Amino acid sequence: MGAADTGLITMYDVLITLGWRRASTLVEQPWRYEITDSFVKIHTAQTDISLQWDGISKIRTGRHAWVFTLGRASGAVPIPRAAFSAENQEQIDKLAEIRRS
Repeated sequence: MGAADTGLITMYDVLITLGWRRASTLVEQPWRYEITDSFVKIHTAQTDISLQWDGISKIRTGRHAWVFTLGRASGAVPIPRAAFSAENQEQIDKLAEIRRS
């Protein structure tokens, strides 16, 4: 008789469930974005991430998001355009253009 037949939950099942629950709470939490002349910030319930413009090596402006590529770490941070008003999106596009030059 296997675990499914007896109604027992294995430790593996518990770990998978806990991992999913933890990941799902991250997605359910509100995220706040802040873009200024000095930095790009991402705020969540668990953490605050601050990226100085000097550490950003490339900015891609897409239809749905800006993607900030980090210098030597070769990581990328997407920021959804929908998090900002249309007016703020235009301002950020101009700021990104200036930073690309």
